[in-house]
Amino acid sequence: MPLSPALADLFPSASAIPADYAAALPCDSKEYLIGGELRAWGGPMQEIHSPILVREGQELQP
Repeated sequence: MPLSPALADLFPSASAIPADYAAALPCDSKEYLIGGELRAWGGPMQEIHSPILVREGQELQP
C-alpha cells in the first residue's frame, strides 16, 4: 500500500544513508556487552531484521 506523502517524508531514503555506514550493511555481530566488557558469542546464531525502515519511492523497506 503506498504511503501518504506526509508519512513518507518522515523516513529517509536509502540514498540518504552515508556511504561509510551503508557499506557495512548487513553486519554480523558475534560480540555482546556485559558489565562494560565485550564478550565473544560462541552459541547458535539467528538472522534478525532491523526495525528501522527507509523509503524507496512510496514504499518502506527494512
